Amino acid sequence: MEKIPNLIKADNSELKDVELEKRGKILEYVKEKRSERDSLLKESSSFKTKIKDALGYRHSESLKEKSRMIQNQLHEDVSWQHELLERELKKESQSIIEQTIKLPLKEMVRIYYQKAQAKQNEDSTYQELFKKEKEVALNFRAENIIVGFENKEIRKDLTYDLNRFFEENIIYENLLDDFGYTNTLDENTKGFPVEIAKTVLDGVFSMIEKNDISSVEDDPALFRLIEKSLNLYRRKLNDEQKKILSDLMSQKGVYLDTHRFSNCTKLIELAASNSPEFTEKLGSRIEDLFTSKKWSEINDACESRSKTLSDIALSKLDTYLQKYDLKLDNFQKAWELYPGSGQSSFRNLETNMEKIEMLESERPGITNSLFNEFGIKEFRRYPNEVLIEQFDSRNKDIPYGLVLFTNQDHNQSFDMRSGVIDSVFKQTISNGLGMRIAEFDSRYDLFKKLISLDSRYGTRNKIQYIFLGAHGTEDVFQTTYTESVSKEDFEGKGVKKVKNFFAENPEIIMASCSTGVEGGIAQKISETYEAVVHAPTKPTNVKDITVSFEDKIPHFKVVYADDVLNTFASGYIK
Repeated sequence: MEKIPNLIKADNSELKDVELEKRGKILEYVKEKRSERDSLLKESSSFKTKIKDALGYRHSESLKEKSRMIQNQLHEDVSWQHELLERELKKESQSIIEQTIKLPLKEMVRIYYQKAQAKQNEDSTYQELFKKEKEVALNFRAENIIVGFENKEIRKDLTYDLNRFFEENIIYENLLDDFGYTNTLDENTKGFPVEIAKTVLDGVFSMIEKNDISSVEDDPALFRLIEKSLNLYRRKLNDEQKKILSDLMSQKGVYLDTHRFSNCTKLIELAASNSPEFTEKLGSRIEDLFTSKKWSEINDACESRSKTLSDIALSKLDTYLQKYDLKLDNFQKAWELYPGSGQSSFRNLETNMEKIEMLESERPGITNSLFNEFGIKEFRRYPNEVLIEQFDSRNKDIPYGLVLFTNQDHNQSFDMRSGVIDSVFKQTISNGLGMRIAEFDSRYDLFKKLISLDSRYGTRNKIQYIFLGAHGTEDVFQTTYTESVSKEDFEGKGVKKVKNFFAENPEIIMASCSTGVEGGIAQKISETYEAVVHAPTKPTNVKDITVSFEDKIPHFKVVYADDVLNTFASGYIK
């Protein structure tokens, strides 16, 4: 069993004192039994015993047998007492940790919340709570963190509770409240949480110095705790401490799963600054992710708040894309790969790379063509069959309709259109009407795409329908997060000329929230282009589209979720 460190009890006595007292009692018991054994052995060889044996009593054998029984029993009893002592010490250590670390941490969090409530209500108890906070801090046995880290089991238990403490948002609010901190704590930072952070780091340094780095388990929670402690405790580390953490990252940290590792920003930057070995291993680790195509982990690395990690990951991603003649610069914004953002909830890289790999396995060169000729960056949005058909027929001048989506989508709502697009494709292609997909990333690019398509196919075939995907409100639809096309824009001569790109009386389906309100932008588009426009009156999404044909002209029945459809024909509600 791993030795239990010398913890300090709430009354300032030491666990070592308890251990010494109990081991002393065992030693007294051993001495007593050995003395009893030795007395029997001495008696077995006495003159009196020899006379009895000569008379046939065999007294010597009886005494020796009793002494053997005492010795055997002593061995069993002492082994059991030592085992019992280890159990008692373990139980006692758990009790000490509970009383001197865990309960004070919980109490401190409660005080912080009570203080926040009291201050908000201008309650006079605020000062009393402040005194109580100081009392808890003074009675906290921080040294138990340092010595506790020497024991693997205690270290794991402490790590869990300390992480929970640091994860309470009220802690950081309390620092701001009591000490006037900003989010960037300076070297004069004082306060209970900061002292805890310092103690954690001291515990880590002590643990490694007394043993070595190989004794540290590959516990993501421990590295997370070290990272949080570095974030709170901003004083400069000395060279030896930097070396310890750099070596720890080189030997253990770099092999953590990337999701957790990518959040160890301080540790990564510290190790990269102090250990060439770490930087080399980090590059190899990222290279392995590309070899095994672990796109989700690569996504985490690209978005890491560590500039070192994100730079390496993005550079290797750019190199990887070059084999398909693609450049990361053209896709990074659309895929929302923002270094320093942390781990986003959307896995744009993962889904796009999986789609790119699949498409390229079917049609080498397809993704470069779809991007350069049609501006498609979000490959993941569209059915494989539709993209492959578009690539195969890109130079064929056939009747077609257009799916036209913005590159930028803050809530991934356009990802949910794949089934609807696939349905429309199957209904129209069977009637000789092709589908082309294009994407735009600005107002200028939107109209440029329409001009390009008309220049390429418009001599014989005009656009028969448009499925337009862009976030919207009553009077605008967005081309980017900061740029939009408004209802008033359709008064201009240039915009009106777009009518020449459409077949007569085209139909337009708006995947654009609230644009179908009467008097809104959808009605204006219908009037400007003498088109049938289907649009929702509230924020919603397209649920289903049914296509029918009359003299080879497609007509659409559009169903939005929540039944919020308005249909306009040449500017009038149908």
